[in-house]
Amino acid sequence: MEKEFEVYIAKIVKRLDCSEREREEIAEEIQDHLILLRREFLEKGNTERDAVKLAISTFGNEKKISEELQHEMSPYLKFIRLFAVIICSALTVLMIHKGITLWNMGSSVDGQGIGIYFLSFEINDRVPEQSIPRYAIGFFVASIITALVPIALVAKKVLAYR
Repeated sequence: MEKEFEVYIAKIVKRLDCSEREREEIAEEIQDHLILLRREFLEKGNTERDAVKLAISTFGNEKKISEELQHEMSPYLKFIRLFAVIICSALTVLMIHKGITLWNMGSSVDGQGIGIYFLSFEINDRVPEQSIPRYAIGFFVASIITALVPIALVAKKVLAYR
């Protein structure tokens, strides 16, 4: 019947966003509690099989326990992720806009070239006309990378609760 405990505990700890060592410690603690509950149900005259099932049902729903444990371990994690998604999404939009602006610049460059700035930071002070499309492509590629961060954060959260 220990196998049922292992499966139950694995469902709980796999959803936690923590180190492997922390998962192992939490799993051991949960197992200790389940063993104590099983022992109580055995002392009350239940069969081994019933005692295991009662211990698991008394302990609670795996998903809810995982959510409560995660909240206790890092109560601000949800807001940090949301903040990261918002910042990365804003950067993505700004980089796409900059890439489009550079791409559409065409031959409206005079003199030695143009200065390229992003968020008030100078990227290059003299970019020749023929190099501007490369910078535009660079901004498009960077926007793809910054778009992947929020996608990864959301996907990780969604996949953790399957």
